[in-house]
Amino acid sequence: MSLRNCPGTGDTTRRIKIGFSDNPGRRLEEIRSGASERMRLLGSISGTTTAEASLHRKHSSSWVLDEWFLGDVLPDVAKVLDTDVESLETIPFV
Repeated sequence: MSLRNCPGTGDTTRRIKIGFSDNPGRRLEEIRSGASERMRLLGSISGTTTAEASLHRKHSSSWVLDEWFLGDVLPDVAKVLDTDVESLETIPFV
């Protein structure tokens, strides 16, 4: 699961959450209820906590806190989701 909030406009202010969930929609609601920023679900793929940990290690230089990463990981998230960055940018915030 990948989530993004948008407190800013640059890759150093946007945040991407890479996390594992059995129900990404419900997890988005849980995270959103405690956040001041708007968020959107960029997509989800089948996977395991091992795959999640691998993505976390791959992007460790962009790590912010817990499962949150700088926005510069967006191009790789797009590859993992088998889409392009432009398509992800058009997903509406809710």
